[in-house]
Formats: sequence, C-alpha cells, structure tokens
Amino acid sequence: MKKKSDPITSFRAKCLEAGLLTNDQIKTIDKEVKKHIEEETEKALSSPEPSMSTIADHITKTSTPYQVRACHQFASHTHHANL
Repeated sequence: MKKKSDPITSFRAKCLEAGLLTNDQIKTIDKEVKKHIEEETEKALSSPEPSMSTIADHITKTSTPYQVRACHQFASHTHHANL
C-alpha cells in the first residue's frame, strides 16, 4: 500500500503536525500495538479449529438465528442466537 493513501500513516502525520503526539509517543504506541497483535495472533493460532456445527457462531450478536452461506453453493451454516 502506498504510504500516501495509508490511513495509519496519514493519521500519524496529522497527529505530529498538530502537536498531539511526539515521535517517541508514536514509537511507544507502535510497540504496544505490535505486541498486542503478536499476542492475539499466537492465541488464535494455538486455539483449536471450530467444529462445523459452530463455525458460523459469533459472526454478529443477534437474538435471531439465521443462515450463513458456505463456500459450496448448496451448503449453509446456522448462526445461533447469542444474546
């Protein structure tokens, strides 16, 4: 992605220009975000795969079950109510 059209880079530059953040503060935020992403990625990769009966659960919060189309044209999964 080009840096000019990257919203993160653009927001970072605007914060610096406005004096809202210093370079050191931005570096600290970047380190915290990177650490968070690495932790969550490790947690996701070490989690077991969901069963096919629950694969569509937690897509959205809803009190009404609905069908979610699967990859195969004739298959679907039920998204269960989770409120």
